[in-house]
Amino acid sequence: MRHPTNFITKKIIYSDYHLWITLHFTMVFFKEMTYNTFRSKFLPKCLSGKKRFQKFLLALASLKKFSSY
Repeated sequence: MRHPTNFITKKIIYSDYHLWITLHFTMVFFKEMTYNTFRSKFLPKCLSGKKRFQKFLLALASLKKFSSY
């Protein structure tokens, strides 16, 4: 005996196969796009910000050392 839900989903998928594929690919595409934009735009900014902050702290420390003499 066939499982009813499985049969129904198969029927739906086969009837709207094109739609299903396009949906799936758009989902994957959007995931990739969002991840790539996040990686290319926001992560380097965060990293450069951290580096800048570290440089700033180093400069402050050196100024303090310089002023303490």
